[in-house]
This record gives sequence, C-alpha cells and structure tokens, in this order.
Amino acid sequence: MKGHDADHTAQSVAAEQGVDMTPHKGRQICGELVASHSVILVMEESHLRDLHQRYPHARGKAFLLGKWMNNQPIPDPYKQSREAFEHVYQLIDQATNAWLKYL
Repeated sequence: MKGHDADHTAQSVAAEQGVDMTPHKGRQICGELVASHSVILVMEESHLRDLHQRYPHARGKAFLLGKWMNNQPIPDPYKQSREAFEHVYQLIDQATNAWLKYL
C-alpha cells in the first residue's frame, strides 16, 4: 500500500532472519520506475500480465520472482496467519537465492 510500512507480521518474521524492513515504504509502479530499472521481479502471474499491459516496454525485463523455481507464484500473505508469512518468507528467500546466479 502506497506510503505504508511493511505489515507488522512481515517485519517481525524478517527481523527474526536478520532482515530490517523498517525503512520499507510501499510504492506504486509507474513508468519512471519501469524505465529506470533493468530487472523487475513480481510475485504473481497476474502482476506480470498487468505490468506488461500497462508498460509494454517492461517486456524482457519483468519476470516472476519464482521464475527459477518453475515459475512458482509467491502468494500475498496479507491478513493471513503468521505461518502464512513465514511460508512466504521462505519462498522469497529461496527465489531470491535462485536469482543470484543470473544477476
């Protein structure tokens, strides 16, 4: 959510893994962000379709975060249990580690 901090449960789960999310503020994607970045990673296929529809120049540099995990979507745990946030954290950790060799 634009201008908002990360969810408190997400911050707590991340902090337990040594990740400080307190500086994070939600932002809305815009043409300037798309143009100024060489790789854009999104969580779900619907995000990718929306991004390509709104910003055709994102094609070729926008991918699923779970691309190297058989295009596994990363679900949004918002308003779900702590266990859901922990599961999503693990998926994000695995997916980002899978990306490392390609960046």
